[in-house]
Amino acid sequence: MKFDNIDGNGRLWAVKYDENAVNVLSMLFCQWSDVDWLADFFSSNKADLERNFQMYDS
Repeated sequence: MKFDNIDGNGRLWAVKYDENAVNVLSMLFCQWSDVDWLADFFSSNKADLERNFQMYDS
C-alpha cells in the first residue's frame, strides 16, 4: 500500500494498493461514471438502500 499525492502540494492523498494500477480515488470516479457498475451496485444493494431511507418517512 502506498499513498498518492493527489493535488501535488501534499494536502490531499489517496491510498493505492499494490495490486491495483490506480489509487482508490481514481477507481471510485471511474466506477461512479460507469452506468453499468452503478446499476449493478444499486440492484445489489436495493434492500439496504430502501431500509435506510424508510426511517425518514413521515
